[in-house]
Amino acid sequence: VELEGIRDLLFALFDEKDNPTRVRAWAMFALGLLADQPYGDDCLEQCGRRITRALWKRIEADYGSPDLVNALLVALGMQPPDGVPDGVRTELRRLALKGRTFWTGTQQAHALHAYVRLQAPDRARVIRYALTPKRTFGKNRMPAAAANALAETAPTLSSTERRDAALSVQEVVPTLGDPRVAGLGVLALGALRGADLRDGSTVVLEATKVASYLFHTARAGDRD
Repeated sequence: VELEGIRDLLFALFDEKDNPTRVRAWAMFALGLLADQPYGDDCLEQCGRRITRALWKRIEADYGSPDLVNALLVALGMQPPDGVPDGVRTELRRLALKGRTFWTGTQQAHALHAYVRLQAPDRARVIRYALTPKRTFGKNRMPAAAANALAETAPTLSSTERRDAALSVQEVVPTLGDPRVAGLGVLALGALRGADLRDGSTVVLEATKVASYLFHTARAGDRD
C-alpha cells in the first residue's frame, strides 16, 4: 500500500506542469526503478497494468519537451512484462517502427528500447527491421538504437533468433558507413556469440562467420 502511494505521488509530480522538466522526468525515472518492487496483494495483474496504462496515457499526450516523453518511455520499459496489456505493447511496437509526428529520432529510439525490454515475442524481428537503412530527412538514429537494443536483449533470444540477428548485423552494418553503428554492431555480435555459448550452443559461431567478421573489423580499425 505504501509503495502504491509513492507511485501515485510520482505521477502527481509529473502531472504538475509548473514543476521543472527535470523534476518531472526524474519522477518517471523513479517510477521505473520501483517496477521491481512489490505491488499490492495479488495486484500485478491489476495494479501493474494500471501503472502501465497510466504511463501510456501520458505518452500519447503532447509536451513542450521531448525529455518528458523519453522519461515516460524509459519508465514503461522498466515495468514487469507480465503487467503490460497486449494493446499497449502493440501500440508501442507501432511507435518503435514508425515514431510519431513531431517526434525526434531519440524518442523513437527510446520506444524501440522500451518494446525490447518488455520481452515482446517478435523483438528480434523488430530490431532487425530498425537496423535496416531507410530514407530520412535527417540523421537516422534507429540503426544505432537497434544495435544497442540487440546487445541488450541477446541473452533472451533463442539460438535461431541470435543467428538471424548476427547475419543481419554482418550484412547491413558495413553498408551504413557509420562508425558509431559499426562499433555498436561489434558489441551486439559479441553479445550474441557470448549468449549462444553460455547456452551451450555454437550456432552463431558456426553459421554466421562472426569470428571472421570481428577479426576483419579489428584489422580495419588498426589501419584507420
